[in-house]
Amino acid sequence: KCVQYMHKTTANAAVYLLMGVLPIQAQLEIKILCFFASMLRRPDSIEREIIERQLAMKNHGSNSWTVMVRKLLLKYELPSAYDLLEEPPKKNPWKRRVKKQVVKIWEEEIKDEAREKTSLKYINIDGCSLSQVHPVWRIGASDSLTVTKASIHVRLLTQRYPLHSNRTAGKEYGSPCPLCNGEETMNHFLLKCPTTDTDRQPYLQRLSNLCFINGVKMPEGEEEVIRLIMDPTGHPGASLVIEQVLTMARDLCFKLHHRRSVLMGRGSRYKGVLTRAINKR
Repeated sequence: KCVQYMHKTTANAAVYLLMGVLPIQAQLEIKILCFFASMLRRPDSIEREIIERQLAMKNHGSNSWTVMVRKLLLKYELPSAYDLLEEPPKKNPWKRRVKKQVVKIWEEEIKDEAREKTSLKYINIDGCSLSQVHPVWRIGASDSLTVTKASIHVRLLTQRYPLHSNRTAGKEYGSPCPLCNGEETMNHFLLKCPTTDTDRQPYLQRLSNLCFINGVKMPEGEEEVIRLIMDPTGHPGASLVIEQVLTMARDLCFKLHHRRSVLMGRGSRYKGVLTRAINKR
């Protein structure tokens, strides 16, 4: 979460789906299964003799390491320890098979967890993978300003940006927009707030022009427009313009965030970053 500049209350499923990495537990289990196979490939070793004895003597309820491996093989739908003992697998094919099965099982589990989180409704969960980074973080070796823009975008995507409607005390204190006294929801912040309308309209117009030029249908409803801005990977026909849409989305989110901070009297936290970016250009 710290690496992705996420709030500590962000759903864990979003951490793995956006970064495209397996949890540490899954990575350790891959190492365990590969190590187990490597010991089986040494026919005259003491380690193999120990494994044979443990498989013969320990029942399924034992705390033996070999029994733990048997459970992992069952969990990931791999051949049993006895089958592997009879015919030890080759190194590279086994590593590929283990990783494929571990990614498959964990991806299903994490996606099921993500679908239950209302805070992740703007993420195209079906388009995520634990084998590759999500396009929202596919910014390469970018400058600090681009990383800052992406972090604001991710907080909005995971609904952990400090909008008044996201606060836990909202029912007691209300959720008025600090700029115009309207209800500060995601729709209001991204599309409606009149105070930041001059900052918003150029980006929405550019987005509309981009969709028109590339033959992509521009969404009509507000909720669909927000989904296109937050995660275009789920929008029909947007595969050719995902990078351009995300660049505009990062710029839009950062511009609105920056203007909101200034108008609320907090000043510009990014004045130094903006100045350095302008000087480089």
